[in-house]
Amino acid sequence: MELSPSEARHALREVDEITLRSNRLRGYRSSSSYLILWGIIWLVGYSSMFFLPTLSANLIWLVLDGVGLAGSVLIGMRTFRAGEDLKKVNVRILAVFAIVTLFMLATLKVMQPMHAAQYEVYPALVLGLTYGLIGVFFLRGFVWLAAVVSLGSLLSFFFLQPWLPLCIAVFGGGSLLVGGVWMRRL
Repeated sequence: MELSPSEARHALREVDEITLRSNRLRGYRSSSSYLILWGIIWLVGYSSMFFLPTLSANLIWLVLDGVGLAGSVLIGMRTFRAGEDLKKVNVRILAVFAIVTLFMLATLKVMQPMHAAQYEVYPALVLGLTYGLIGVFFLRGFVWLAAVVSLGSLLSFFFLQPWLPLCIAVFGGGSLLVGGVWMRRL
């Protein structure tokens, strides 16, 4: 039995859709480890800013960011070995995070926030923007993460400022952790 041209086009469209869905699911799965790692780091970092305000936030975050960077490199090395297609996506996502980090450091230097709360909420808002962009261009599920991190951080900044670090720990770190676990199960 021969396929008609329309049946062949339909079959090719189905193959393309399945390939796209498979690549998207692999992207979520590879992202999940990063989200879980950074979710834990945010929970610990922002919670320590709330519960241990006398300790230097810079020292706490320096150690946590070092652990996060080392963990991200290890996750990336493992992922690169697992699938060559994911290598291209991961390199682009890591490039986005590098660019956003440089942007965040530059704008913090130029804008010089006047209050501690501004320093505390800014990384969460930039992360929300980054996840929103990843969601728009790569993996749609990240749009929800962006919304929770951004809206939760903004609401906390305007209405719950005395508890801002704790709220960002929950909205930022908690949503990354929950999102990572959800993505891993896909």
